[in-house]
Amino acid sequence: MEPRGSLISIAAAVIYFVTQLSDDKKSVKDVAIATGVAEGTIRNSYKDLYPHLSKIIPGWVDTVLNYFKAQPGRNNKKKIQ
Repeated sequence: MEPRGSLISIAAAVIYFVTQLSDDKKSVKDVAIATGVAEGTIRNSYKDLYPHLSKIIPGWVDTVLNYFKAQPGRNNKKKIQ
């Protein structure tokens, strides 16, 4: 299945996926505001891409994120503007 939507819609869905891997999870609304893509569009792209998640975000991403989280004095909280 090919994902529907524009490249920015797909990128917004991927941004949402990635934020869900962090301690500072963002809502679909936050990603919509930051990217200018409608919440419903992000949800639709998310549903289309979800079956392919392991190809989009490889398993090693969790390992890298956990490494950075373990660094002393590291502030990983960044706000989407």
